[in-house]
Amino acid sequence: MTQNIVTYIKVLAADKNLNPEDIFIALELALATVTEKTFDEDVHLQCAIDRETGASSYHRVWTVVADDYEDFNTARHIKLSDTEKDYEGLEVDDNIIEDIEININAEESGTEVGRIEIEKAKQVMLRAVRDAERAHNAREYESLIHTLISGEVTHVTRNAVLLDTGNVQAEITRSELIPKEIIRKGDRIMGCLVEINYHGRGALLQLSRRCPEMLEALFKQEVPEIQEGLIQVKCAARDPGSRAKIAVKSNDLRIDPIGACIGVKGSRVQAISNELHGERVDIIKWDDDPAMLAINALSPATINAIEVNESQKIMHIAIEDEMLSKAIGRNGQNINLASQLVGWKLKIISASEATEKQQAEIDKTIELFSTQLDVDNNVAEALAREGIKSMTELVNTSPKTIAKIDGFAIDIAEELISRAQGHLLEMALEDDDGSLMSVDGMDTATAEKLKEHDIQDKESLADMSVSEVTDLINISEEQAGKLILAARSHWFSDDNK
Repeated sequence: MTQNIVTYIKVLAADKNLNPEDIFIALELALATVTEKTFDEDVHLQCAIDRETGASSYHRVWTVVADDYEDFNTARHIKLSDTEKDYEGLEVDDNIIEDIEININAEESGTEVGRIEIEKAKQVMLRAVRDAERAHNAREYESLIHTLISGEVTHVTRNAVLLDTGNVQAEITRSELIPKEIIRKGDRIMGCLVEINYHGRGALLQLSRRCPEMLEALFKQEVPEIQEGLIQVKCAARDPGSRAKIAVKSNDLRIDPIGACIGVKGSRVQAISNELHGERVDIIKWDDDPAMLAINALSPATINAIEVNESQKIMHIAIEDEMLSKAIGRNGQNINLASQLVGWKLKIISASEATEKQQAEIDKTIELFSTQLDVDNNVAEALAREGIKSMTELVNTSPKTIAKIDGFAIDIAEELISRAQGHLLEMALEDDDGSLMSVDGMDTATAEKLKEHDIQDKESLADMSVSEVTDLINISEEQAGKLILAARSHWFSDDNK
């Protein structure tokens, strides 16, 4: 290696607008790889090139491994116990490096590199230069992730469509094309940059026409207010080629975000729909409250009631019977897109079903209070219709609030709370091995909720699945799983073996 190679690399780097260091590193790897093949053993070498003189040096590398390492290779590895005599403080995965002499242009084998190997090194160097150029181009595109890239279709294969973007090659795999769209050689299409192929052969840029970011990027391209930051795209959900929803927010109260995105006579949204093979796009007004966002996403369906389970991120939504099919959509498409947009699981029921469910809960609460508090049905029903559905909720409600219920007085409220406290105390003091309170991690509020759904003892809880518990009471899947495992612990005790 001479000074000439240093000059050549610097000129080549300037000509291709590359960092000379990238070429040096690639050449070092290439020379080390070719030289390794001249050894009879499967050795590991490193090559170092002096950046000023061009002089090269080679080093053999052994990796320290554990004594019981399964894939031990004497040419590459050294056991930790074998290093203790000559080295101090080495650990597993450390390297031991030894300088070796390599004779360039020698005719013999062994640790000498012949003319054939030199020619191979030249070829590897050319490939290394291409790789360095590829890495340089990749860095230029790193800031363009999730933006639109357009190009002319150069090849259409069974697995992908290849594009010439002018500088580099891009690829859209079949799985990332919109269903049923026909692409031909010579067409000019665009896609959203989702990944950069830094290593290996093939197209550098990986594009997608199916991802939600494609829709967001198209709106940014078509709507000047989004480019200027006056309108913000918050999220999007797609059923590619069929239907999509996108949520937008105005950062200027004077601007209607939905109207701006639709454009005059629908021109802006129509242009986007045409690019997406006729995909129908619903533009939704963003709301920081997930419940309000869900209502907006299901519009124009009329929402009667909505119940939010924050721990599981589930919403139960009651909708007028005649609007039910529209809210669900064909094959559940509308409700699925709304769920993706909100980021919660949305469960829809008809208004009539919701009324029946609410009445069933009230009836259950009336039975609970009548039995446990020894009050008549009118008192129990009054509490239930005020949203007080359990002993815990009753205890945590102030006497003044209860006294505001028609027909109640402060002394009645205090007596009801006292009885509820007594009931919870009895539950807390339960010492029966089969009781819910004997389950490790169980609290009185959770035990009470389970008993409301006829889960009266540990064995009944042990027979349930996580989904069955979370469907009944408002606790997380993790908490439900821990309680079920605790309830089953006696199954695996020594006494039962």
